[in-house]
This record gives sequence, C-alpha cells and structure tokens, in this order.
Amino acid sequence: MVRLDSQKLKQTRIDRNLTVEFVAEQGNTTERYLRDLESGRKFNPSAAILFGIAQSLSVPMEDLITQEEDH
Repeated sequence: MVRLDSQKLKQTRIDRNLTVEFVAEQGNTTERYLRDLESGRKFNPSAAILFGIAQSLSVPMEDLITQEEDH
C-alpha cells in the first residue's frame, strides 16, 4: 500500500522555508487539508493534489510517499 509520508512532507516544507499557505495555494488544496496531511490525520491525497504539493516543494512525488506492507 502506498501512502503519503506526513513527516517527509512537513520536513521538506520546513527545509525549504515554505509556509503552509504557500504550499497549499500552489498545490491546489486548502491549508486545513495540508495541515491534516502533515499531521497524519489524512494520508491518501488524490494524485492531482500530491502532484501539486510535490511541484510546490520542487520534489518528485516519490519523495513524499512510503510503501507500507499489507497486513
């Protein structure tokens, strides 16, 4: 199962000195949804949202996801 890595997302944003507001706007989503993604409350954004967020952070989408083993 593929899911967003909330820690990687947040750390990448912080490392690039970008605000939640900027990344959300550039990623075509809301600040609330981005905060939910960063906190792990949400973890399965649409491909379009993930692509937009990755573009706003200047990283490939693959850098923001992790593989989980199915139980």
